[in-house]
Amino acid sequence: MINSIKIEGYRAFSNFSMNGLGRINLLVGKNNAGKSSLLEALSLLCSGTNLSALWQILAKRGENPVIDSQPGRPFQLEVDVAHIFTGHQARIGSKFSITATNERPGRSITYELVEPKPDENPILFNIISSQELGGAPIALAIKVQGSAIPQIPLTQRGSLRNDVYNQAFNVKRSPQPQSEPAQYITTESLNFQDLLRLWNDITLKPEEGRVIEALKFIDSKIERIAPITGQPYLGGIGIYRGGFLIKRKGEEPIPVGSLGDGIWRMLALAVVLSRTKNGVILIDEIDTGLHYTVMEKMWSFVNDVSKIFKTQVFATTHSYDCVHALAKICRESDSAHDISIQRIEVGKNQATRFSEAEIKIAAEQNIEMR
Repeated sequence: MINSIKIEGYRAFSNFSMNGLGRINLLVGKNNAGKSSLLEALSLLCSGTNLSALWQILAKRGENPVIDSQPGRPFQLEVDVAHIFTGHQARIGSKFSITATNERPGRSITYELVEPKPDENPILFNIISSQELGGAPIALAIKVQGSAIPQIPLTQRGSLRNDVYNQAFNVKRSPQPQSEPAQYITTESLNFQDLLRLWNDITLKPEEGRVIEALKFIDSKIERIAPITGQPYLGGIGIYRGGFLIKRKGEEPIPVGSLGDGIWRMLALAVVLSRTKNGVILIDEIDTGLHYTVMEKMWSFVNDVSKIFKTQVFATTHSYDCVHALAKICRESDSAHDISIQRIEVGKNQATRFSEAEIKIAAEQNIEMR
């Protein structure tokens, strides 16, 4: 379990730390305080040398360069890595590091823009030189626990091309065992493909029953859920909220998307919690799509399942109801170190931690923690 985290040079966090972390950690603060950025940093830390987390983070934010199409040059998607560094500058020397302390020896990851060394990774550098006049003027170096992987070349625009990313993803793996697995649930939840992949790990197991239990928090008539098999998902149909059927008592099965955002959100949350063991779950705006009346049941479910599977949860919210529902779980908890609320504020280099005892008092006296 991560006990503390230190971030230097990532987005708005030039020097930031968060301490006293528990099994469940709720991140609060005003808009643009950096809550989502902190989840991203944790995702990058847990992903190690796997570039998929970086690509997904930049693509989700729409951080792509403006590309002038040129005749004869194949078009490739690109993501602009400048935005992950404080100051948004893609220049040699730009750097960020993320360090966590644990019950076991800590872990760390560093991203730095460096002078290119094509001999380190000739296949990837050849991709850039065949498409970019002058080749790669800059490269991305990634170190995990001090061990580096071969450089990743960037374009003249300081961006990572999709063909380079795919090649690096396919042939470059960390030489070290990956640290704890992490699953990131964004505000849009998971798409069908990701959810189906996770569902396949729990189907016909006791965890499937836990998912049904969680869905009943929203609709008590739900009896079963199952993926639709053998159906092609073309033209975007079923890519996001789709691909599953819900069976309600006394009714014919219907697509899960017909029941609203709350069901899809709870489905994603329940499946991820039931599938991620000994790992980390990151949830942006955990209460998205959920009515305040189900908040206590939701937190009780998160608390119980994360305890069973020894999973550490980091979630964000702006909701008063979400915070105070968690406070009720604190009042019922036997452990003094299971839950923390961390308030992140612009301009402060350390999060303000509320322990379980402080959360209880704040809830009883209606003290604002957000």
